[in-house]
This record gives sequence, structure tokens and C-alpha cells, in this order.
Amino acid sequence: MQHSTIQSFADAGRIIGGCYLEWILMFAGYLNLVFIAAAHILTFKTAMTHITHTSICAMLWSVLAVLVSFVLTVKRTSLSQSYISILSCISITVAIIVVTVALALHPTSSIPDPTPTALDLPHAFRAVLNMVTSFCGHVAFVGFISELRQPSTFPKALAVTEITTITYYCLIAALVYHFAGPVVTSPAINSAPSRWRLAAWCVAMPTIVVAGVINMHVATKQAYVRYWRGTTVVNERSIRSYASWLAMLAAGWTLAWVLAEAIPDFHNFLAFLSALFNGWFMLTIPAIFWFYMHRGTYFKNWKTAVMLAVNFCIFVIGIIVFTLGMYASGIALTHGEGGKPFSCAISGGQTIEDLLSSYRNETTS
Repeated sequence: MQHSTIQSFADAGRIIGGCYLEWILMFAGYLNLVFIAAAHILTFKTAMTHITHTSICAMLWSVLAVLVSFVLTVKRTSLSQSYISILSCISITVAIIVVTVALALHPTSSIPDPTPTALDLPHAFRAVLNMVTSFCGHVAFVGFISELRQPSTFPKALAVTEITTITYYCLIAALVYHFAGPVVTSPAINSAPSRWRLAAWCVAMPTIVVAGVINMHVATKQAYVRYWRGTTVVNERSIRSYASWLAMLAAGWTLAWVLAEAIPDFHNFLAFLSALFNGWFMLTIPAIFWFYMHRGTYFKNWKTAVMLAVNFCIFVIGIIVFTLGMYASGIALTHGEGGKPFSCAISGGQTIEDLLSSYRNETTS
């Protein structure tokens, strides 16, 4: 709110550290959003494979995901994205309820043993990274604030969103693990019985597409505004403005597709994404912003002193997420746990034939 001209993390970086920090944050922020969009391409591929039950090469579904998503990001304003976001929210809420009800009716595990399962550090920390990914929207917040009619309302909206999200995540996670136990999969939708799983994937499709679309839209918008800064092209309806927008979209979605196919295992892809970017954009960089905005007044009163301690802890946690996360992800990828790149297999390296066989076994059992 103190700097109304800021439209991205990169703009804030320019204020703090000049053009060098601006370019670093712009490049990292762009890649972060593209990685998130790539995760949704990967999810779309998995969903379509489970929904259709066909032997079509899974890579074709990822190509379809890119084409559909590209069409939905053609509009340059965020207003168009806000409408489809409502559908996305309803979609994932209903899908999660379907999975939870299915597991309650057909539990795949007895009450889990309260004794923790013995895990080494890389495997345990990758689970932490997946949780961090669930709250990785910070990099898009600044762009949304810049387009609000009343930016002062954003903290209230953010508070409602986070409180609702945390409560919902904790409740659903507890229920799913209670009924699925150690056999719970990633994504968790695949933990449900076959028919319920099919219904859940169908219901979740709007979210799978829209969430990726929003992140790519924000990434492209930041690059577009930065490229045409100082000109009137940003607000024009000309061939030049539309052509540049579409070219940036095409480049972004192509890169997202390459990333999705390069690390085709969903669990390890999210862990790598979280380690590489989310610790910085979710924890470390926002803490640095707070240090900068309150420089010279850290001990003005007890509230500021408490916030100083809180932000220092957030800063340290972010560094830990990055260092241990890169170690854990590096171990997994080195051991080939990321799946075979650019193959017809789906998440986890499972082939289409294996998937169809498992469905037939579930149906007949």
C-alpha cells in the first residue's frame, strides 16, 4: 500500500536493490509461475488418463492441456480470470468432498498406527515441500493488488482466504489419511475407489485448468508490462500489442510443457518446485520486504519488536526450505524418482497398460 506503483515482486526488488535485484526477481518470479502452470499440465495429463481409460500416449493429453490453457489466457485483463476462478473454487471443493466421502464409505486402511513411519530426511522433507506448495500464491499477490479498485481491501480478503484454506486443508488431510492410511497417493484423488476416482477427476477438471491458467496469465502479464514499460502499447488494442501478448503466452506455455514432461512424477515435481522457488517467494523475500519497510523502527514499540522476531524466524525457515529442499529433491532426481522424461507413462512412471489393468482388477474385485 505504501508503494502504489508496484505491480510485481520485481518492481519491489527495484526499490530495494536497484535494477539487478529487479531482474533477478523478475526472472525467478516468472519461472516460479511457469513451474506452477507446468504442475497443472502434469495434473491434467494424469486426470485425462484416468477419466478416458484409453491407451493413448499420455503426452498427447499434456499437449491438449497446453492448447486449452492457451485459449483461456488470450484475454489480457485479470477480470476475465476472476470469473473462472469462482468455478475453479467450487470445482476443487466438490472434488475433495467426493474423495473424502468415497474413502469414508470404502476405507482402504484401518486406523493408522500413531507411531511415525521411519523415513530418511529426503523422503520426509519432500512431504514438507508438498505442503509448502499449497501456500505458494504469494508471487501473484502483488499483481492482483495492482488491479484492484480498492487495494486496501486485499488484507481482509487474504485473511479470509488463508483461514479458510488452512482449516479446510487440515480437516481434509486428517480425514483422507484416517481412511486411506499409508497407501494415500499423490494426488490424493487417486486414493479413492475407481468409480469415485473417476467422478472426482471429472469434477476437478475446471480447477486443474483454471489454476494453471491464472498463474501463466500473471507470469505473462508481468513480462508484458515490463517489456512495454514507458510506452502506450500496454493499453493499446493494436496488432503489435496482441501479437506480443500471444507470442509471450506461446513461449510461456511451451516452456511449461517442457518442464512438465521433463519431471513427469507429480510428487517429485511439486517438491522440486517448492524447494527452488517457494521458500524464497513465500517466506524469505516477504520477510526482507518487511525489514526494508520498517528499517530504523524495529524497536519503536513492543509490537514492532515482536514482528521483527516473527519475520526473522520466517526468513530463517525460508532458507531452510531452500537448502534442505534442494538436497531432498536432488537426491530423488539423482535416483531417477522423477520418472522417465518425455514418455507415454503417467505420474510415478506407471504405464497406461498398468493403469488399465489396475482399473479392471478394481472393477472385478
